[in-house]
Amino acid sequence: MIKKFFCLNLLFYIFLFSNNISHASDIASEGRIIISNPDVLYTIYLGMPRDYVDINFSGAKGWDKSVSNFSNAYNFTRKITTKIEQDFTVQFDANNNVKEIKNTFIFTDSKDLENVFLDMLNSLNKKYGSPQKAKMTGVRYRGGGIWYANGHKYELSRYYWGKTSTISFTVTTNY
Repeated sequence: MIKKFFCLNLLFYIFLFSNNISHASDIASEGRIIISNPDVLYTIYLGMPRDYVDINFSGAKGWDKSVSNFSNAYNFTRKITTKIEQDFTVQFDANNNVKEIKNTFIFTDSKDLENVFLDMLNSLNKKYGSPQKAKMTGVRYRGGGIWYANGHKYELSRYYWGKTSTISFTVTTNY
């Protein structure tokens, strides 16, 4: 039963990865999918062995993969539109199990960012209530929050870097 569930999820996300996202509304939808089940981002879950991550991402099209031996992480990137990129990082612990998953949307048009960010923030607030902690504000930080639930830390943040803006959503275990 678990194998069947795993295989169906894998096929769904390979299909999702294979299709291009073309509009900001599609990015908002992508954000809602991520927030709807934040413990499983693109078939990756906290505690998952590295070998399973390799299998899951072997069929993902349109993503460039880089490996960091220094930080023991995989980084996947793709260009969604001419104004939006996506960065997906999987961090492993000393036993090569997933300890952190981070999804970042990178925008060169901040009006698109605002709608996607507010949609993700509202979804998290509905799911977990108000953030239990706000991130430390900085020159480039423009909002977000931290929620603790299910033994995990969920963090949403929004940054502005000149003409580039980002929304990052991170799930961490053993915080």
